[in-house]
Amino acid sequence: MSETQYAKLDLPIEIINWIIDFLSDRSQRIKLSEGCYSEWGSVPSGVPQGTKLGPWLFLVLINDLEINNVGNIWKYVDDTTTSEIVVKGANNNSQLIANTVTQWSSENRVKLNSNKCKELRISVATNKPQLAPIAVSNHELECVESTKLLLIILRGMITLIRPLRKHPSVCSSCYN
Repeated sequence: MSETQYAKLDLPIEIINWIIDFLSDRSQRIKLSEGCYSEWGSVPSGVPQGTKLGPWLFLVLINDLEINNVGNIWKYVDDTTTSEIVVKGANNNSQLIANTVTQWSSENRVKLNSNKCKELRISVATNKPQLAPIAVSNHELECVESTKLLLIILRGMITLIRPLRKHPSVCSSCYN
């Protein structure tokens, strides 16, 4: 984490120093089998997994990741999701959004796993628009038909059900 990120925490300096100490000069080794361990190695960055502070520190770390009015961003523990609404005939900013996230990741020494990044296109149009593929770190993202986001399954095709207009008590806010 950078000093700017620590300064934004609005915590007593003693707590900030404790966090810095917690994250500094760390090393780790791997247990290969019973009684057999790898050599100790330095851990120069990242948030320790398996600690109570880990999820909170990660959220503090990614708190300044923004995509500045070109889309939406949701951050949850170690998962970040971006989206944008592309109006018919308008240009999309998906690659710009991906580039922004990639640049932020590089600047903050956060490894972005491009193999876990996916693209989901959701459309209500009969003829889906032809959009250029999105690339992250020179890796073209897989375009999927559905994905899970916080226990919700999202699918790429949305079907509008017009008969709901006849039942305002069922879905009164849908058409207001």
